[in-house]
Amino acid sequence: MTTRERFEEHLAALLQRHPVGMTTELSDCIVAYRSGHGGVYTFLREDGSGQVDE
Repeated sequence: MTTRERFEEHLAALLQRHPVGMTTELSDCIVAYRSGHGGVYTFLREDGSGQVDE
């Protein structure tokens, strides 16, 4: 099992403890959340607004 696979397995276990849509900060500009279909990674804008970067 690769490091990424272990990380994603651990992250999935953590996210399952929280309601769908609740975010977990992975860094200052990356969050993950459970969408109901699996984990989703999202990049946030660098201006600190907390909005999703497109």
